[in-house]
Amino acid sequence: MRLFFKVLKKTGLEKKFNFSIPRILNGSKVIIPVLGEIGKGNLYARELWMHTLLKELLDKKAGMIVDVGVNIGQTLIHYKTAFPSRDYIGFEPNPDCIFYTNKLIQANKWRNCSLIPCAVFERSELLEINYYSAATDSMASVVENFRSDRKVIKKEWVAAFDGNTISRLLTGKQIGVLKIDVEGAELEVLLQLSAMIITQRSFVIVELLLPQKGNEETGWQKINAIHDFFEANKYAAVRILKNTDSSLAGLERVMHPSQGLTRKNADHLYCPEELWPLNES
Repeated sequence: MRLFFKVLKKTGLEKKFNFSIPRILNGSKVIIPVLGEIGKGNLYARELWMHTLLKELLDKKAGMIVDVGVNIGQTLIHYKTAFPSRDYIGFEPNPDCIFYTNKLIQANKWRNCSLIPCAVFERSELLEINYYSAATDSMASVVENFRSDRKVIKKEWVAAFDGNTISRLLTGKQIGVLKIDVEGAELEVLLQLSAMIITQRSFVIVELLLPQKGNEETGWQKINAIHDFFEANKYAAVRILKNTDSSLAGLERVMHPSQGLTRKNADHLYCPEELWPLNES
C-alpha cells in the first residue's frame, strides 16, 4: 500500500486519483475514501487508544460524543466502529476536512452524524486559520503564532461561533464524551462549553500540548486555567498512557498535567471525581 502511494507521488499522479479502499479497523469494515492527497492517514490503524477509551467511557456514561476538531474523521472512525447507531456531532472549521469527512460518512452509510463547519470560539466572528503543511493539516490553528517553530504556508478565513450559539445545537442532547483537539484554543472551547460540562458531568478528552518556545508563558497560563476549571468542578486529571503501537497502556491520575508533560503524552482525560477510578465505579 505504501509503495503504491510512493509511486503515485513520484510520478506526480497523487493529486489526480480519487478512490475508496475497504479496510478492517478496530475489527470492523470501514470504507476509506482517498481524494488526491487527502485521506491516506485513515488507511492505517492509528490512535488505537481512542477506540478502547471511548468504549470504556461510554459504557460508564450513556450519551453521544461531541468532537471539537474533527480533522479527517479519525475520532469519528473509532467512535462509529464502537457505537454505529449513536449520535455524533463534530465541529471543524477547515473546509477541506469537512468535505472529506462528509465523503467518509457517506461511503460508510453512517447515520446520526452532524458536521458543523465552524470553530468554537469566545466570539461569533470570522477567524483566520493558519496552515503549516497540507490542506488538511492537523496542526492548523486559529491561534496566531501557535507554532512558532514552523512557517505558515497559507491562511484562510473560517467561521467561528460562541457558546450561546453552539448550545442551541446541543439542547436536549445527552453528552457522554467531549473531545477537544484544537491546537492551542482548548481553553476557549472549554469556557464556551463549560455550562454543558458542569450540568452533564461529561467525560472530557483534551490534548494539552507542551507550550512552544517563545509562547511558554501564555501556554502554561492556558494549561493552568484548564486544570483550575476542572479542579473547581471536581474532576480528576488523568494522563492517557499509550503503547508503542498507539494502543491504550493505561490511565494515570496526575495532580496537575504539567507533571511530566511531554510532546508524546499530551492527551488527557478529565473524569468526574464520582466516576474515578473507572474500574471501581
